[in-house]
Amino acid sequence: DGSKECVELDELLQKSDVVSLHIPANQHTVGLISKQKLALMKSTAILINAARGSVTDEAAVADAVISGKIAGFASDVYTKEPLDSNHPFNSLYSYDNVILTPHMAWGAYEARKRLISEIALNIDSFEKGEKRNRVD
Repeated sequence: DGSKECVELDELLQKSDVVSLHIPANQHTVGLISKQKLALMKSTAILINAARGSVTDEAAVADAVISGKIAGFASDVYTKEPLDSNHPFNSLYSYDNVILTPHMAWGAYEARKRLISEIALNIDSFEKGEKRNRVD
């Protein structure tokens, strides 16, 4: 019906088939997806972190994947980059249900093409004395 329902995080984690994170890292969000929050998720759920590495407890996420607590995981962001030899995600490289990209998933051809186009439009607006994509 097109309606959107807002629910608390615990309920969202319990009901969702896919949870995709797109939030800043700050005092309220660092460690937000903890072992306790992962325990609320369906065993068939997929977690995607496209926010910041620190919004998840990376060791708890790795454990959730290995134990089968969640069905899959993808991340383009990490608390520390590049991953050092002790990083918990090193144990996930052989898992078919895990995708780890090197903090560059935004760089698809289409995204880069749009970025260049937006830069050109912003320069054009600036030269004309117009306001575009500005916060004054």
